[in-house]
Amino acid sequence: MPEEWGSGLTWDDEGPLSIAATTVYRLAAEQSGDAARSFDAWMMQHGLSASRAAETLGMSRRNIISYRTASRPIPKVVKLACKAVDLGATV
Repeated sequence: MPEEWGSGLTWDDEGPLSIAATTVYRLAAEQSGDAARSFDAWMMQHGLSASRAAETLGMSRRNIISYRTASRPIPKVVKLACKAVDLGATV
């Protein structure tokens, strides 16, 4: 059932089985196999705007937006760079 303000889901009145809506979105995106949604979820997970993601990955903001909107495929090297950021490496 939705939490009081619609910011997540809960199974036991705000107890240990609550989950934030952003987490539900991220998990769904990761499991969907849709590269653009997964990339968007990766940005949300790290709290990155398009400009900050571009800076982090060393590319243009325009490329980041193209990846998020699926107007361009995400190259393997970008996927690997995202994994490196997940592991705490500097790209």
